[in-house]
Amino acid sequence: PTGGARNGGNSVAGTRGVVSVGGTGEGMDPVRLVGNCVSGKMGRAWAEGAAARGAEVTLVTTVPADLEGVHEIAVTSAREMLAALQSALPQADILVMAAAVADYAPETAAPSKLHRGKGPLSLTLPPNVDVLQQLAPRDGLFRVGFAAETEELTSRAREKLERKGLDMIVANQVGSPEQGLGSDYNAVTILFAKGAPIEVPRASQGEVAARIRHAMAAARHPAS
Repeated sequence: PTGGARNGGNSVAGTRGVVSVGGTGEGMDPVRLVGNCVSGKMGRAWAEGAAARGAEVTLVTTVPADLEGVHEIAVTSAREMLAALQSALPQADILVMAAAVADYAPETAAPSKLHRGKGPLSLTLPPNVDVLQQLAPRDGLFRVGFAAETEELTSRAREKLERKGLDMIVANQVGSPEQGLGSDYNAVTILFAKGAPIEVPRASQGEVAARIRHAMAAARHPAS
């Protein structure tokens, strides 16, 4: 990891990266969504930094930001995100799946606005499409996942890494106002299919994104 950090600053130059960002929103009627409360700051920081270092970056995002040098595709739902990623991935070298895809979605969306009543509103929420599971591994594509957890951080991230056949996963503890969701700061644990984990202490989202790029460089091009 140390060598990767020294040499990985421009390691994305000439590569094609596809990054997913934001929390998906799943329609319950034409004006309401069920989704995840995430800001997309980490994914945007990775995309912006990679583009500045010579990568060709496509950002599939629920929170468009008009980043310089980044091609953005705006989506809302998990299925829209999946379709956009499937279209962008065939020529990609790197997939960074930083989006928080809603795990459940309304079984049906009402065709018109659901109006407030006196009683409770019941929704049936079956499991949503698993976007990352649908993006199968292939030679030449380095797949990075993210895991946001409130407990059992490392064990749950390791299980996700193995279950989805990822090359690397970035795990962060959420539920604290000091870092993570919506914050300008983060702290993460990076785990690999092979190799020892890397602990990244609390730092700005941009610095953490840089450490993630360095870790990817070391994993993609290990020292001989």
